[in-house]
Amino acid sequence: MLDETNGTVTVKGGIITGGRTNGGGGVCVIDGGKLTMTAGSIVGCVSENVNGSGGGGGVRVHGTFTMTGGGIIGCVAQDTGGGVFVWNSG
Repeated sequence: MLDETNGTVTVKGGIITGGRTNGGGGVCVIDGGKLTMTAGSIVGCVSENVNGSGGGGGVRVHGTFTMTGGGIIGCVAQDTGGGVFVWNSG
């Protein structure tokens, strides 16, 4: 799992697989963080629902997430957003 706050990360290719957590099983980008993913995949990740925050089996976004190519495959959430959950606080 990648958990990035107020930073910028770029991932080129590769696979994020098998993550299991409470909110953002594969990737969690929060509080102004920025993740750019090019031609990689997020596969088979799970977001469990603990204390009502189980959204985003593959990706949970509170900041900026950009994905070009690749895919989000076979991710599940026990709450909302099996592949991607985007939080809008406004």
